[in-house]
Amino acid sequence: MVIPHMKAIATTLLRPHQAFHRPAQHLAFSNEATKAAAAVLRMGFKKAQQDEDDILKGKVEVDPASPMDVSEVMPPVEKKLVPPTMSSTQPLWLTQDHPVTDLSGFAPKIVVVGVGGAGGNAVNNMIARGLQGVEFLVCNTDAQHLRTTLTENRVQMAPELTGGLGCGANPEVGREAAEAAIDEILERVHGANMIFITAGMGGGTGTGAAPVIAQAALDAGVLTVAVVTKVFTAHNITNLMLRSLTNSPACPT
Repeated sequence: MVIPHMKAIATTLLRPHQAFHRPAQHLAFSNEATKAAAAVLRMGFKKAQQDEDDILKGKVEVDPASPMDVSEVMPPVEKKLVPPTMSSTQPLWLTQDHPVTDLSGFAPKIVVVGVGGAGGNAVNNMIARGLQGVEFLVCNTDAQHLRTTLTENRVQMAPELTGGLGCGANPEVGREAAEAAIDEILERVHGANMIFITAGMGGGTGTGAAPVIAQAALDAGVLTVAVVTKVFTAHNITNLMLRSLTNSPACPT
């Protein structure tokens, strides 16, 4: 855009050095010329700002030949990610497809054995919580409690010894029941790489049968871990039960 009187401004501003070579009486004239040039500049800038405002308000049409933003008329170009090409220096095994090997057959077999009423309840909680990757087995002398378990893998130990009932809080009866059913129990856990035994040490079945099952699993060469729960004295646990637990073959201490 052409600013009015630009030629006069340029002529005035291109010769400021002449003021230094003029006599002192001419300095006042030079100051007056500078003030006049500044006034003309302010007037030109004001006119340019007014023209710009008129364009924005639509009062003045823009020349079609003037530059324009191409982003207003052209859609944005979608950028696509190009995968990197294989380098010739990479190993051959990286550039070839290989079949995926199914490793499920190599997973260890882990069996959780719940012994007695407390052990059966622990197994039920594990199944209800969706524990995966393990097998479950419940061993009990109480047939009624066995029917409440959430697994079909059950062993009723020595029904002829207890008549399908519990051991009456007698660990010795629980030990005899486990010894009578130990062959069936070992058959159910055959091929196991690890066995977890869970039981409660407050009744007769878990207290008497859990050490027998643990010892048999150890003798079979299976890694065995027992997680048991001791009850408080308020449950009338006799010294005989505690001695039976601490003196069992699977618990040397």
